[in-house]
Formats: sequence, structure tokens, C-alpha cells
Amino acid sequence: MPTVIPAYLSVDDILNKMLLDKKSAASKIRCVMLTRIGATLGEDGLQEVDDAVWKQLLKPYICVKPTVVKGDILVPGSKSLSNRALALAALGRGECRVLGLLHADDTHHMLDALELMGVQLEWQDDGETLVVRGAEGKFQAPEKPLYLGNAGTASR
Repeated sequence: MPTVIPAYLSVDDILNKMLLDKKSAASKIRCVMLTRIGATLGEDGLQEVDDAVWKQLLKPYICVKPTVVKGDILVPGSKSLSNRALALAALGRGECRVLGLLHADDTHHMLDALELMGVQLEWQDDGETLVVRGAEGKFQAPEKPLYLGNAGTASR
């Protein structure tokens, strides 16, 4: 099945992420092998597959296409969703306008941390819109420790 992945991910990156799957064991990627719909190869269907085989199978089907998304984001009143929107905007490239960001301790901690890591933030429309200039995933090392309080999403 063709898959579109971000430009910064390689086949090796994908294989490393596949190792995190609960079916995988030690340093071997395991997957369920189907003989037909509803029937697996072997008792549990799990088979170890060498990295070289995965590379051979995946490489022709991975098409790296940078994607540009344009629009405004209206974030519902949720600390977690607000912080996720901030993280995505900070990881992106160019400007992202975030509307309706929840004003809470968790989001303020996230905003402070992003600024300490070099992300440019600008409030507009009397505090209704936050313009985030994305750092393309290249954050600066902060000069002082980040304080995130109890903001679980920001900490993760």
C-alpha cells in the first residue's frame, strides 16, 4: 500500500518505529502474516521479518512528499488539544494561526517553553489569535530549564 511520509523520515526511521510495536520482540520486527482474510500463517500468525526484507518491500512504495497545509485552526477549550496544536504549529514551517487557544496554566507553560526554545509567537486580534512561526522541528537549546508545571501534554 503506498504511504506518504514526512521528508525527514527514511525507511530506517520507519523500521525503528516499527520496533516499538507490541508484536515486535527484542530487535526483530514481527508482524502478522495472513494466508487469506481471517486466516494467519502459523498458530499466532506472528513472523519475524529481517530488516533487509522490510527495506526491499517498503522502499519502492514510500513516496516522500512535503505537504503544505493552509488554513486557520479553531481549537476547542481543552488544555491538551491547545498544547497539541501549539506543538504541531511549532514543529511546522512558516506561520500557523491558532484561534481560540485555551488560556490556562498548562498552555501558558507550553508557550513559555516554546519561546525559550526559539519559537516566535505573536498575539493578534486582542489575544484571540496566536501566530506561531514554526521552527521546522529545529528548536534551540533553552538557556534555562523549562518549567512545565503539571502540563502533561507539554511534558510529553
